[in-house]
Amino acid sequence: MMRIERKFLIRSLTKQWVELQIKIHPAGFSEIFNKRQVNNIYFDTPGFNHYSDHVNGETSREKIRIRWYGNTFGEIKEPFLEHKIKRGNITRKYSTRMKGFFLTSGLLREEILSILPVQEPGFPLHIIANLFPSLLNSYTRKYFLSADRNFRLTLDSGIKSYPVRYGDNLFNAPAHHHGLNIVEIKYKPGKDDLAREVTSGFPFRVTKCSKYLKGVERVLF
Repeated sequence: MMRIERKFLIRSLTKQWVELQIKIHPAGFSEIFNKRQVNNIYFDTPGFNHYSDHVNGETSREKIRIRWYGNTFGEIKEPFLEHKIKRGNITRKYSTRMKGFFLTSGLLREEILSILPVQEPGFPLHIIANLFPSLLNSYTRKYFLSADRNFRLTLDSGIKSYPVRYGDNLFNAPAHHHGLNIVEIKYKPGKDDLAREVTSGFPFRVTKCSKYLKGVERVLF
């Protein structure tokens, strides 16, 4: 999967107002799918190199995470291991299914590492050899598609972040990112001129934004 992603970080405005701006946009965005809760366990180096690359504005960045939908805790039935690679403006994402697991209080980092697949054809598992789980987050996501079907848009709200530590992870004191909504537009390369028209139609500006970065800054640093 290869695409370009543009994000809007919107503070102190209600989700309802932001959603209204999406629905009245000239591109004719309409809601697709049902809204759902997205959950991620992110991985990073011991020195948080992935976090630092984003802060420093590196044009080449990577992101490793386990993703699943639905309840954050309890039995996780259909998780995915994802590897996102960004080179300049182009983002590529590789994904592979994992076996289900239980996410409960008291979970150890070592137990999270133990659920990773040992090998998977076509997926570069060597990239996680020196990485460790660093952050758990969750948020509600709504999905939209433009009338010409060239642009997918997501609206994320209700973002929560939890640190993942070496000892017991009780996950009982999340950081709530109150008043934070994130809109993301995704499209195939070669449509930048049209994308500029679409993004300029919103009353908020494109900005660099990472839910992983925001979470790390709230609960780890």
